[in-house]
Amino acid sequence: MEKIKNTILSILVIVLAIFSTVEAQSSSDIYQSHSFSVEDSPSIKINTSGGHIEVVGHSENEVRVEMYVRKGNRYYTASDTDLDEYEITIAKQGNTITASAKKENSSTGRWFRSGDNFSISFKILTPVSSLVEARTSGGHISAENLQNDLSARTSGGHVNVDRIVGVMDLRTSGGHIKIKNSTGNTDARTSGGHIDAENIQGELNLRTSGGHISLKDISGAASGRTSGGSITANLIELTGDLDLHTSGGSIRVKVPSENGYNLNLRGNRVNVRLQNFTGDSERGRIIGEMN
Repeated sequence: MEKIKNTILSILVIVLAIFSTVEAQSSSDIYQSHSFSVEDSPSIKINTSGGHIEVVGHSENEVRVEMYVRKGNRYYTASDTDLDEYEITIAKQGNTITASAKKENSSTGRWFRSGDNFSISFKILTPVSSLVEARTSGGHISAENLQNDLSARTSGGHVNVDRIVGVMDLRTSGGHIKIKNSTGNTDARTSGGHIDAENIQGELNLRTSGGHISLKDISGAASGRTSGGSITANLIELTGDLDLHTSGGSIRVKVPSENGYNLNLRGNRVNVRLQNFTGDSERGRIIGEMN
């Protein structure tokens, strides 16, 4: 029995090592890379149909584009395959850098043979002042350390952003959205995932059909709606309206107690620590003014 346990443990270790190797990208995995000198506030446009997108801001006036090609558990280099069925564009025009990968039109039978498809991902190192637009049909999008507007859209992956200063437009049909340590107005929507926002200054407009919404250490205003999850909100400073709705969960809110509020609260049960309150207070409804 002990020998069987040791064998199973060895197999698990091997499997975990394989998955770790798959997820980790290294410089030896780069299919191709390009560097471009740019002026202040360049425009970065990234589009891929099946891979991930990672954008990282740095202090140099240079954009570096790294392209990774993967099928299954293996990364491919230019010496392994020529990607003759794909249209790859990595170019500079004016102060705009474009990185794009899409499969060219081909016969129907070959198109639907998923085993022939590669996952093509991009990692972009770019000045912090870059204006970024990222699109992918099937992968995750991450962006960090940028001081300009960001648009990120994916049909099947997660969206993670950190240290962004600017207006953000974030969309995913099937993944989660996480926003951290950022300043600016944000519009974030997902059809099937959670939305988590932490240490944010600005206005938040958040929508999800099937997940929870979590707001932590927020300074600003927020609107949040979910059809199937709960909402928790911890606001350090409320500078505008707090408008939260859920059809299938609870709402828990913490706001500075010394401020004055107009309250319009409805639910199966409403519980608030009221002080200096004038208005109507019932089990399922509170409407009035506090402080």
